Amino acid sequence: MRSELTKKFQHLSKKQWFFLVLLGLAFALWIFVLIVGDKQYADESAHNRQIRWFLKGNFGTLSDLTTIPGYHAAVALVSTIYDHPNLRKIRFASFFLSSISIWIFYLISKKLKHKDSLLKTGHTQSCWTRPI
Repeated sequence: MRSELTKKFQHLSKKQWFFLVLLGLAFALWIFVLIVGDKQYADESAHNRQIRWFLKGNFGTLSDLTTIPGYHAAVALVSTIYDHPNLRKIRFASFFLSSISIWIFYLISKKLKHKDSLLKTGHTQSCWTRPI
């Protein structure tokens, strides 16, 4: 007898299964990065500085940003749920917002009846969602 979970996903194509496995691996890797260390990667230090400025009420903009400050404001807003947001908590806030944006993009793609909405979502999210 098939489980309810198996029945729910039996309609997925091989491409969709492949995408789900890759997405799961990416999710696991990101969780690992969140948990493991406080080392900052790539341009993370500039983004972290800008988010901390917003958290302190300084709404100026750093000159070395590679992303519009709306991203930093959104992450800072979500980070206010913590008393003292450290790098890991800020990364989690960024991850949380990225996850929501992926889900919204998928729902919009399905609503517009795009073929392979799941695949299109995977491609688009790989272009926009990066660690801070």
